[in-house]
Amino acid sequence: MKKVLITGGVGTLGRIFIEKYYNEFEFYNYSRNENSQSELKREFPKVNNIIGSVEDKHTLNKAYGKVKPHIVIHAAAIKHVDIAEENPIECCKINILGSINIIE
Repeated sequence: MKKVLITGGVGTLGRIFIEKYYNEFEFYNYSRNENSQSELKREFPKVNNIIGSVEDKHTLNKAYGKVKPHIVIHAAAIKHVDIAEENPIECCKINILGSINIIE
């Protein structure tokens, strides 16, 4: 079974992807919200959770090395415009720096 590393698997888009393809892939959710990870694990017991933030390149690289994914899905983001406008630096760190870290 192919391994999928998904960032933000506890969010709206990530959760939908896991739900749709749950039985087709071995999922590794990389996110920083432990409560949401616990909820995800209860709903989808085969999902493996890794605590980390896309802004932290070191932890992200460790996750890549541990999982050795066949596929990477980057779904971690601040997507609500009002929250992004109120928190522009955090938004840039997650949405821009996080994406750069995933690509590298």
